[in-house]
Amino acid sequence: MPRKEPLYPHVPKSKKREEIWTEKEVNELVYWLDTAVLARNILETLEEEGAKPTVENAKAVWLDFLLTELSDGLVGSVRALIDKGELETKQGT
Repeated sequence: MPRKEPLYPHVPKSKKREEIWTEKEVNELVYWLDTAVLARNILETLEEEGAKPTVENAKAVWLDFLLTELSDGLVGSVRALIDKGELETKQGT
């Protein structure tokens, strides 16, 4: 089934992703992210909420989360960290 929503809705369509980040940065983040922690967290949450903790259920939850909540959550976190002065901005602050 084709995806109707953009995979990266927060990335301006006018910019190519390669202009925003490099493959080196992507690879570095991939190795830093702990997917085992994510997997355990999803399975535990399924069980705690009364759903069967299966791989298929976990995939459904993760995909739904990616499409509906992750983008907004990331934007909120970035803005909050910028406001607190904890992130370097394009203006160098």
